[in-house]
Amino acid sequence: MTVGRWIDLGDTDAREMHAVPLAIAECLRGGDRPVLLWMRSAQTQMCVGASQDPGAELDLVACRFRGVVTTRRCLGGGTVLVDDGQDSFYLIVHRDRVRTARETLFSVVLAAARSTYRAFGLDPRTVGTGDLWCGQRKILGSGAASVGEAHLIGASFLHRFDAKAFAALVSAPTSGYRDWLGRALREGMTDWMTEGTPPERFELAERFRTDLGRNLGLCFGRSQLGAAELDELPQARLELEEGVDPNGRRQVRHGIKVNHGTFLLEFESTRLILKQGRIERIRHRNRELDGLQGLAPLSAAFERAACRCLGPVAALPLIGEAREAIRGIP
Repeated sequence: MTVGRWIDLGDTDAREMHAVPLAIAECLRGGDRPVLLWMRSAQTQMCVGASQDPGAELDLVACRFRGVVTTRRCLGGGTVLVDDGQDSFYLIVHRDRVRTARETLFSVVLAAARSTYRAFGLDPRTVGTGDLWCGQRKILGSGAASVGEAHLIGASFLHRFDAKAFAALVSAPTSGYRDWLGRALREGMTDWMTEGTPPERFELAERFRTDLGRNLGLCFGRSQLGAAELDELPQARLELEEGVDPNGRRQVRHGIKVNHGTFLLEFESTRLILKQGRIERIRHRNRELDGLQGLAPLSAAFERAACRCLGPVAALPLIGEAREAIRGIP
């Protein structure tokens, strides 16, 4: 049986935990063994995805004031809060080992994570390509990238998620937006401490590496960074710090993604929560509009309902702002 490399980095510097997998991926060549990195962030960090601009996504003043490190990762996806209440992992495999689409590798990793959760009493389900949910709330999200000859997937087991801190650290046009975000996160995210009793860190690590190894048809043996990977680290650090347009747009132009299918948006005098393409909550010029829930913002039904709520003339700004807000969803 093939023996993959299991590298437990322990408590790791916030920036280093994203530079190390990138360095490994840059060094990986055909015939090299898969690598599973396991780590916990030594500092609280707000981490943006590869295509995101920290200056657009984060409240950098709030981050500095709270002593929160800002980082980028090579993976896709949106902004995440990473702290010592999580165990994070990266899987790095050579592209020759993945003979099917990258989405299949997602399914292999998520299936292993589900098996691990089940071993400790939780039973999450897969939602979308890269998420696990307990009931109606997300408990694990993942991101992926292709670097050089390698595919990478990363995620975290959330023992504890601080929704209030996350809402305080992202860029927000108004205080009301932050309040809505905090509530949306509490309703749309969960963690292990909420759903049950988290296992000890070493128990979780051993179980997950066994489950993932079984799904990949190998076992993971203990390893450490090699000389070439250590030599590549400075370049990986530099790469993650460069290449961001300081005037770049947000991933969601007028808001933020809460979980799969849920977005908080604010444009001019309109704020709304969109869930699976339909309005869950909407506010226009300091007035909550209860008659618009369940409607799609681009539909004729929404326009008619807005006119009934506000009158034909007063409804025009609402209709226009709602349309503009959702155009920024990728």
